[in-house]
Amino acid sequence: MQSSSSPRRRGLARNTAFALRLLMRQDRAYPLYASLLVALQLVQPLLGSLIPAVAVALLTRGASYGLYALALTLSVLGYALCAAGIRTLDTRLNLCFSRSTLMEFNRLFFRKSITMDYCNFERADVQALQTVARRSINNGQAGVRGLVSRAHVWLYSLLGLLLYGGVAASLDLRILLVLAGMAASSMALSALRRRYLRTHDKTWRGWWNKFEYLAYTATDSFQAAKDARLYRIEGWFGESMRRTAKLILGQEARSQALAFLGNLSDDVFLLLRDLIAYAVLLHACCAGEIDAAGFTLMLGMIASFSSWLTGFVEADNILREASRQAEHYRDYLDYPDVIRHGEGADTASLSCPLSLELRDVSFTHPGSDTPALSHVNLTVRPGEHIALVGVNGAGKTTLVKLLCKLYPVTEGEILVSGVPLREFSFEDWRRVVAPLFQEVEAQPFTIAENIAASEAYDEMRVWDCLRRAGLDDFVRALPMGLQTPLVEHYFDPNSIVLSGGQMQRLLFARTLYHGGDLLLLDEPTAALDPLAEANLYRQYAQAARGKTCFFISHRLASTRFCDRILFMEHGWIVEQGTHEELMALGGRYAEMFAVQSQYYQENEKGGSADEGAFQI
Repeated sequence: MQSSSSPRRRGLARNTAFALRLLMRQDRAYPLYASLLVALQLVQPLLGSLIPAVAVALLTRGASYGLYALALTLSVLGYALCAAGIRTLDTRLNLCFSRSTLMEFNRLFFRKSITMDYCNFERADVQALQTVARRSINNGQAGVRGLVSRAHVWLYSLLGLLLYGGVAASLDLRILLVLAGMAASSMALSALRRRYLRTHDKTWRGWWNKFEYLAYTATDSFQAAKDARLYRIEGWFGESMRRTAKLILGQEARSQALAFLGNLSDDVFLLLRDLIAYAVLLHACCAGEIDAAGFTLMLGMIASFSSWLTGFVEADNILREASRQAEHYRDYLDYPDVIRHGEGADTASLSCPLSLELRDVSFTHPGSDTPALSHVNLTVRPGEHIALVGVNGAGKTTLVKLLCKLYPVTEGEILVSGVPLREFSFEDWRRVVAPLFQEVEAQPFTIAENIAASEAYDEMRVWDCLRRAGLDDFVRALPMGLQTPLVEHYFDPNSIVLSGGQMQRLLFARTLYHGGDLLLLDEPTAALDPLAEANLYRQYAQAARGKTCFFISHRLASTRFCDRILFMEHGWIVEQGTHEELMALGGRYAEMFAVQSQYYQENEKGGSADEGAFQI
């Protein structure tokens, strides 16, 4: 299988431009609001420094009370209006950020998750990447959300730094040098912290994934809820969560230690700034170069410059950390597909029923040294029904996933009516193949929507598929019928939970609804008892008439009505033939059949162990 390329560093500018481009899809007025906000944020500190200076000037220069009151009122009113404007624009931008998070960042994340090649999706490293990519979306100062919410902060901090830095430099260059040293030290220590986080990112990511998995399984998983209570796993899970949390906190402590050094460095440089600023201003005031009002104004401007510098360094650090986390999001979105998508061979030109040929097909999972399938050669005639049997891990499901194009072959080639399977796009091929897997799961929508996999559906066709799946009487008896919601009660209090057998019949109805010329049934009766399984297989066989079909099971209820049986073991086809031929061979199939046949007897009919088992 093709391996993914190594993640690439895109840089702060490119990641910020990417995030802002997505944001502006939802709000094209963002540049206007951001520009107004930046302008007001530049003016506000100036007004804040001007108000006390005006007050001191009017008091020390003998101005009339009326003039004093008017000037001070105008200054305070201007400051208040500026603050109100900032608050209004900030609220407006936060709404813009929330909209872009919900409508763009999450939309792209969902689209990638739902369309990513399955062979990639089930990889452990991709699942870990998915976790940190999701975290990159919704945290206010992290990842892509942090990039859009802090970009304007970085901009106005830079502009304010340049504006107020000129004032500080005109007073005494030493002040500017001290503050420049402060900025350089803070940014260097922040870069060291980011490098430390990047170096240990994969380790930390694995710990977080484990912690979140344990938390989810213990609190939200219906499947684990019974075991959690019956087997008292709270101590086991709790101890595992505690150990994982200690690892996370230890890593966080080392990260925060680097942040503390940066803050300590800032404090030292601010002390030097204040000492120099006060010394210079007091000397100028005593020498008569400035009066008390000038002293107050210049001191305020220097303090404002320090705030701008601190704000810029903080904004720059946040942006760079957000960019580092946004890399996870973009790496996830850009994770390369290995299955063909888009244009491909025309599936409409295939002759039906389909024929299949597997030429020396092998498949090995990424990171494994043992092939799941090894040099499989097989020819399937048009319309032939094949039973794939064998113990768990024999390679049956892997073969089905290859035929579904969920996996690409590692070696060899699969031909469909003479056309290489790789030539078809996945989008076109999924209209040809009709799979039903053992892991059945409904979605939290209505019965009809689950069958049609859409809000729009043909009601008569849905009822016909339910009838063919043997579930129509059950659905008709429900108060809401086809509109009955499924699965999760916290979505809808009227929802129901189907039994395992009902769920498998429902998903079989969905398979029938979507049609397809290649029917692939992988352990579709695992939740049924042997006799109910045999009855349902009878319905499967009727639905499969005129289609090429694979019935996959490690139980043998499907074998008697199939044209050919393939017995698989360790990724090989070790036996093939009809039921009678394999029984006469006396090999692995005959051995398994002898063990299982007793469970399929219909005792009330008095059938023999072998023959009564599969009279379908």
